Amino acid sequence: MEPVNGSASVPTPLKGPNNLLRNLLSSQRKIESRVDFVQRAFEQGRVQSDDIKQHLAEQFGDAAAGRVVSEEGRVDFDAFRNLLETRRNDALTEAIEDRFGEDAAEGLIREDGTVDLDALRDLFRDAFGRERAVAGAFFDLTRTEAAINRTLAHIREALASGRLDSDRLLANLAERFGAERAGDVVRGDGEVDFQRLRNLLAADRNDALAERLEQAFGDGAADGIIGDNGRIDFGALRDLIRDNFGSERRGTIIEETA
Repeated sequence: MEPVNGSASVPTPLKGPNNLLRNLLSSQRKIESRVDFVQRAFEQGRVQSDDIKQHLAEQFGDAAAGRVVSEEGRVDFDAFRNLLETRRNDALTEAIEDRFGEDAAEGLIREDGTVDLDALRDLFRDAFGRERAVAGAFFDLTRTEAAINRTLAHIREALASGRLDSDRLLANLAERFGAERAGDVVRGDGEVDFQRLRNLLAADRNDALAERLEQAFGDGAADGIIGDNGRIDFGALRDLIRDNFGSERRGTIIEETA
């Protein structure tokens, strides 16, 4: 007896919507190839209906095998194809809900078992857009912290050399942050409080981070991540991203299609 399963494994890395769609199409071709392979083997007498039924029972259970191979030995190859597609769709649904939450796959699989590729593409574009927003937030944290240090060093040097005076610094800060906040940095006697200046620049950075997180995860997403003292809780930020995207940035969304 020849094997009746054919090639079945179709790993699909989550690298992007276009890659996923290509792999879905590839999995459909593999399903068609498997059905054709078994049908030809059956018609040529190289495999018997009992062999097909036994194999399907081992892989899918007796009830599923009975829907494909009747008691009289007739093989319904359309039912065989539907069985493989259902297994593929179940794996797809489970993987999408594991990654994006309950009901994330709702509406992606039509009643006839076909996958709505446009809806799937939209889901992934939105999700990967949020991932890029978060990646950008991490990049901005690193970039702006270095920029803050450079800005403070530049201002110190400019004040010391006389290229900048406190009145001009006050005017520049007031234009960007408002007179009240600028006045907290440059005191009436012209002294510059560099700790308050650092806090002001960090607060501006934190506002941008909060905006990115709320765009990615919704209102209140930054709560508990940016403290009242302006410090960022990187553990909480890491947990937020892990909870929404999983521990792996890339994974397998379809372990097997049949």
